[in-house]
Amino acid sequence: MYPHRCWRLVKALCARVAIQRGAQCLSTSLPVTGVKRPKILERGPAGAVSKVSDEPPPQTPKLLKSLSDDPELESSLVGPTTVMKLRMAAIREELGYLISKDFPLPDTLTRDQWQRLLSLTDKEIRVRYLDAVVQEVEEEAFESLKETDKTISQRFVFTEQMFSNLVEMEPDMLRERVATIQQTYDELFQLGELLPYIFRDEHLHELIETNSWTKLQRSLSFLGHLRIARLNNLIDRRVRIAKGKEIKARVLEQRAQNKHLTYGLGHNTILLRTFQSKIRTLGEWYEAREFHSWGQPLVIDLAFVKHLSVKEMKSLAFKEISFALLYNRQAKVPLPIYLCNFNPKCPKCRILLKAIPNFGPSVCTEKSYLDLFPKENLLYLSPDSTNDLNEIDGSEVFLIGGLVDKTSESHDNYTLTAAKKHGIRHARLPLRQHIGYVFLFPAHFLYTFFLFLLLDWAVN
Repeated sequence: MYPHRCWRLVKALCARVAIQRGAQCLSTSLPVTGVKRPKILERGPAGAVSKVSDEPPPQTPKLLKSLSDDPELESSLVGPTTVMKLRMAAIREELGYLISKDFPLPDTLTRDQWQRLLSLTDKEIRVRYLDAVVQEVEEEAFESLKETDKTISQRFVFTEQMFSNLVEMEPDMLRERVATIQQTYDELFQLGELLPYIFRDEHLHELIETNSWTKLQRSLSFLGHLRIARLNNLIDRRVRIAKGKEIKARVLEQRAQNKHLTYGLGHNTILLRTFQSKIRTLGEWYEAREFHSWGQPLVIDLAFVKHLSVKEMKSLAFKEISFALLYNRQAKVPLPIYLCNFNPKCPKCRILLKAIPNFGPSVCTEKSYLDLFPKENLLYLSPDSTNDLNEIDGSEVFLIGGLVDKTSESHDNYTLTAAKKHGIRHARLPLRQHIGYVFLFPAHFLYTFFLFLLLDWAVN
């Protein structure tokens, strides 16, 4: 084991010993944390009162007050064990945070409900249980929450069968990579780091392609913090729903009191409101109109997706192609876009479906561009070509390779090789002739860059 990993384990053990020693001083009646208490009196020297605040002391929330008013209930729930005392302290802190966020909580809990809450070890599961109590689906949700909590508390085991269908790798190298992933996960698990308990195919693919311990640690930590993001989304959604009901009731009461017309946004107005969905539908209709003989097709070849890393595929899906489709839909004269050679069984291609759930009029197909267009009309745009594209002909169908290369030159000549293999004409943009040496993208240009050129040509 490496020295820095040993030092991490030593710090973790020291922290656990400190927690155990400090927990012995905890009493069964713990103070409420998470609720900010303003100072009522500020005393100066010699005990003289220098300032009196007009702010009243904050009211104790009903849920915590019901527990504080019955110390026998709390002592019977917690017992003499240190673990339960620490868990009750964590629950108090979580309740204080939820109260500060105006999260809807029940006014009180029964003894069985408190026992169920204390039996859960994960923070996210405890919040979801409280939400289930408010939503009155406690009995249906507790069993599944209990199983999920048990899964989170256990160590996840990686096997070679999980990765065998995702990547093509030598058995010895695959076994070594899986062992490295398992060792990194175990070290973070012993340190008490927040880790995921469910791994999808794209997550496993990203982990198996990572050959650095630091990158593995960052990837696992990032996947673990996605749980916190999902929990915060749940809290914000419940708060919006609760506040929305109050606002709706207040607005309906004001409308009932007013005996005249109400002018304003959402009421009677002389202005015409156009929703974003209607603007999107109009742009899709304009784009669908161009799928005709007068349209200028643009093809994105997804045959090279298997050569990309997961990081490059996410950049291609969430940035390049997404922005290209968005800008094309907002253009005055959009282009008919085809995404060819799509493989639905490839986990990297499924990232594209996650990034773009609705392609609109754009075509995403498993067919090759050779099956959709005549070979003599195809023109492959390759940065490795020696032919400069000086003129644009309306009868040509432009092809762009689905590549994003920001780290190395491992993807060179892919597009040029594909063009020569199928006997397709190829060319490159004359950037160096008209602009000079472009430092930002000397070889591979952005999708949106060429898309703007075609959109400008289509308008003019």
